[in-house]
Amino acid sequence: MSKLRLRLQNGMEFEAEGTTDFIEDQKDAFFELAASQKACVDAAIAKTVPAELAPPPQHPDFGSGIWKTLMENRDNLFYLKTRYPQTEPRDAALMILATWTELGKKGTVEALKLAKSLKKSGFTNGRLDRIMAQEISHQRIIATGTKRARRYQLTAEGLARAHYLAQDLLTRHPEIAQSDIS
Repeated sequence: MSKLRLRLQNGMEFEAEGTTDFIEDQKDAFFELAASQKACVDAAIAKTVPAELAPPPQHPDFGSGIWKTLMENRDNLFYLKTRYPQTEPRDAALMILATWTELGKKGTVEALKLAKSLKKSGFTNGRLDRIMAQEISHQRIIATGTKRARRYQLTAEGLARAHYLAQDLLTRHPEIAQSDIS
């Protein structure tokens, strides 16, 4: 009997116990899954947003550039530069988690950091666990731990939803991209 534990930089973890052949097979399947994560995000975008409803991409730098346009990083916290009308706290939380995932290179974010980021973004009312409950039930976020050790991680569908929300925010408020250029 052997045991193997791995953690990738993107936060994905692998653990297997059994014969060496079994572990090798499981490890190969895990690496294939990790390599196909981008394909999962693309599929989740297609599943989350029907093509006819999706706004056309207008921001030329959609990858991490979109987060640099919408977010600011101070005191080791990512937060929205401006609180825009009609932005729900749960939507802001998704975008903040996506920023941590793509710019901060963190797979999971501590609840305390996320709460501070939301507060700094202008969302001061409501408990974080209640704000996140709907996203957890829609399987866009995975929550682990309890109380002070609580951590949140985006799923592929959550990341796709965060990208959609960010693009929608840029579409509704084109001045955001303009102010970033000047």
